[in-house]
Amino acid sequence: MNHLSILPPLLTSISNASRLRMLDLGSNHFTGAIPHSLGNLRLLENLGISGNYFSEAPLSKELSFIISLSNCKHLTRLWIDENPLNGFLPKSIGNLSSSLESIYAARCGIISEIPSSIGNLSNLIGLSFATNSLTGVIPTTIKWLLKFQRIDLSDNQIQGAIPSEFCNLLNLEGLRLGQNKLSGMMPSCLGNVTTLRYVYLNSNNLSSMMPTSFWSLRYILELDMSGNYLTGSLPAEIGNLKALVYLNLSNNQYLGGIPSTIGALQDLQELSLERNKLLLGKPGIFPLKITTSD
Repeated sequence: MNHLSILPPLLTSISNASRLRMLDLGSNHFTGAIPHSLGNLRLLENLGISGNYFSEAPLSKELSFIISLSNCKHLTRLWIDENPLNGFLPKSIGNLSSSLESIYAARCGIISEIPSSIGNLSNLIGLSFATNSLTGVIPTTIKWLLKFQRIDLSDNQIQGAIPSEFCNLLNLEGLRLGQNKLSGMMPSCLGNVTTLRYVYLNSNNLSSMMPTSFWSLRYILELDMSGNYLTGSLPAEIGNLKALVYLNLSNNQYLGGIPSTIGALQDLQELSLERNKLLLGKPGIFPLKITTSD
């Protein structure tokens, strides 16, 4: 299919449909700039333009169409991922609808820091800025996103420590911060977020030992800490993670033996401990259905 360039004028016309509540144009080949007149859709609840070739206005370095959407006070879903937007997140992104529940903006060429005003979106449940060029640190204002369940900031250039403010998010299920430049120690209080199911902190510069509290996350399903500088030995408490299906601790600096308690992980399907300095302990500690990477 050829790229369609007729949509921006059409979008401008659609902006006159004052009763419109849902606009989904996802997975097409539409091109052109996203008009600011979308902000005229005061009743709009769902906006989906994912998987197209939309861009920002040629002379704009900021994703200014997001500013215009602050007029849409009923907006709950903003899905703009997989478009070559190539711009900065506006600092006023926190002025979007207080009803907003999800923002998906992965693979959009975003090249800015995450504005601290993101903490104003108190009803946010899901957020993805994966595979962009985000820089700076994760703002501590995330502590106000108390309904947060999923965050994906993977594959960016984010630096600094993992903020302990994540520990305030007691509904958090998915924490995906892999493939960044995060450094320092993991917050020990993350072990108190018992709702965690999917944790991907792989390919960063995290150091020191895994917090002891982390081995108390008995409902966690997937854990990837590969490609860091984690040290120490694997504790016997690793056997507490009874629900684990996927565990990747490869490419770290672990020493010593593999605890026999790992054999208690009866649901484990994938285990990678390669490129450490581990020693195999007693034979027969692995359930037969597990395959380990070598």
